[in-house]
Amino acid sequence: MKAVATEEIVAQVADELLASGVEPTLANVQERTGGSYTTVKKHLETWEKQRHQREHDVELPAEVLKRGTVFVRELYALATHEVKSVAAVEIAAAQSITHTLRKTLDGAEAEVRRLEAVEQEQATAAEQLHQRVHDLEMQVASDAATIKARDERIDQITAELAGVREQLRQSEQEAATLRAQLADGNVIAGVESALADVRKQLSEVAQGTRPANA
Repeated sequence: MKAVATEEIVAQVADELLASGVEPTLANVQERTGGSYTTVKKHLETWEKQRHQREHDVELPAEVLKRGTVFVRELYALATHEVKSVAAVEIAAAQSITHTLRKTLDGAEAEVRRLEAVEQEQATAAEQLHQRVHDLEMQVASDAATIKARDERIDQITAELAGVREQLRQSEQEAATLRAQLADGNVIAGVESALADVRKQLSEVAQGTRPANA
């Protein structure tokens, strides 16, 4: 984010430059403050007006004023003579150049303002993108936790399924063994023989030929 150059900061920097023997300009003041072109230009113009006002308010001794007045009059007379000697064509050319430079400067200032606005928009967009990246990172972390919990549940279900399959295998083996035993004729014959003995004993008991507790 570009530094904000307040009116006080610009005035302070301009005073420091002037005190060190350097004439404050838009370039060196902007370099020291880090402010935008339009902001520094506005505050520096205010400082210039205040500077001229301070210089105008200085009270000079009467002798200095008297000599200064004479000097200014002489200088004014000389300047008037020089101005009148300048050809009209040269004046017109100078005015044309001034007009062109003013248009160029106005265009440059408009472009600077546009670029500063674009820079601000880009800074805002970048901040929004940073926030979006943060939100996505949080969402990814949340999704990762959900996936981990799901994988753990899948592992648990897989282990339970393996146990059930083992129980089923054992049950199937027991059923096969039982079916084999039932299919074995000797086993069936032994059972039938035991049943016949039981029936015989019951008959003897009923006929009284065999004690009940024999």
